[in-house]
Amino acid sequence: MSIDGFLTFLGLILALLALASDATRRRLLLHWRSLALGSVVALPMALYLQLFDALGRPCPAASACGGLILGGEGRLGPGEAGYLVVLGWLVFVVWRVWPRRLGARHLPDLAGLLSALAEEKRFGELCRIAGPELGLVQAVASGKVLRATTEQQASAQVVQRLMHRREDLVRFIALERPRLAVDMMARRHALVFDFADEVLTVLISTPGSQLFAEVADNQGTTGVGYAYPAHNIYLHFLFADAEQAKDLGVWQPVMEAVIDGLREAGGSGYADRLNGAVGRFSEHGRWKDPTFVGIRFLDLMVSAALVQGVRDHMWLFYAPHVLKQLLAIYDESQSGVNPMAETPTRAAWLIQELFSMQLRWIDSVAQLPDGSPHLTLESTRPVSEPANIPKSAILALTDCLEQLLTADHVPERFRRHIAHTVFRSVRGLPADGPRAGFREVLVAALVQPDDHREPYLLALREAVTDFDPGLQDGVLDLRAALDRVFPIWPRRR
Repeated sequence: MSIDGFLTFLGLILALLALASDATRRRLLLHWRSLALGSVVALPMALYLQLFDALGRPCPAASACGGLILGGEGRLGPGEAGYLVVLGWLVFVVWRVWPRRLGARHLPDLAGLLSALAEEKRFGELCRIAGPELGLVQAVASGKVLRATTEQQASAQVVQRLMHRREDLVRFIALERPRLAVDMMARRHALVFDFADEVLTVLISTPGSQLFAEVADNQGTTGVGYAYPAHNIYLHFLFADAEQAKDLGVWQPVMEAVIDGLREAGGSGYADRLNGAVGRFSEHGRWKDPTFVGIRFLDLMVSAALVQGVRDHMWLFYAPHVLKQLLAIYDESQSGVNPMAETPTRAAWLIQELFSMQLRWIDSVAQLPDGSPHLTLESTRPVSEPANIPKSAILALTDCLEQLLTADHVPERFRRHIAHTVFRSVRGLPADGPRAGFREVLVAALVQPDDHREPYLLALREAVTDFDPGLQDGVLDLRAALDRVFPIWPRRR
């Protein structure tokens, strides 16, 4: 190799570094010890060989030097030897750097680099550098790497806190790096639960986020429940194995954000939008609405746990709380609203969806396979069984129906419409056989007597009286239960 060739080679190396991304260059610098070691040995030797004619000295003991003598017939010349030195240096650097992961000794430098990138808000580079090292960081931070020093463990903890707690970085990860987000949520340590809460809060609070797109896309059913394809990154991670959703408690951040949004709706104009005419909302606008997406998220989650036999109600009792907020803002007085429509407003349409969702969970008892833990009832009394989703859904539904039938500001026509959908569900549940217990629970929950429930029970009796005469025979047990509460059945109007 001539001096020109050597300089050309160095120029190519510098050009490749210039073309590399900042993240790649910064990651290479984390291996500076290996780079320095190879360079300190190889580069002076290569320069010496390039200038051998001027700097070379004869070997003081020719008999001992043997094969080290350069030049002559059948021997390597200085140029060829220089070429081999440079090639060896390149192989050494590649071996030490690519694709080798970092070790515990690199963590202080990694923590410094990531902190600097965070200060500059260069979150894309930060994620590309930190992502592949999450396993190392967790292992060192938790003390599983016994040879790690106190400084290295402290550096790992700095990286963890940065990645999991810095709000603007967490927001970036949630919205722009979903695969990194689920990778981080899959790692169980103390910081991951708050991180998951923040990620899901950001997603449900940002219309157009990945979560909105995935909920809109995730419509494929598998009988009772849904399929969760891998391209729906968040939903696949959380619900393909619903134990993940259970462990992280993902219902809380999503549903609390939905409830807060409805509670603050009056001041933001959101209430006016929900009280407007349905229009194209039921076809297209719903996928941009956080309340509807939250309802669908709850349905996808509970359905996954129901089908997979997860012994937990997955806090489906958020449904009555969502209904409470929808009823608080309910108003059909806006111009353009057709009061005779089945669902005159967007809020009415959402209320109908909320009831339909719970009825699907209850109706699933006719479709669940034998042996499902959700088919086992401890009793047919309307008392809580947290591990049983259909029974929990019955209790939540009863709470919702009581709220609706006693909401005097909601037109009676709409209240009766929703009540009749519940009666149809009663009619469709098995009346005999091993699964008939769920019908008994539903009827008992609907008519359970209590002094404070008198207004509701009166409204329920009127709604049953007004039920389609052609379907009355299918709810005789419900009527009989009401007869026991009200001995004198009102005349049919």
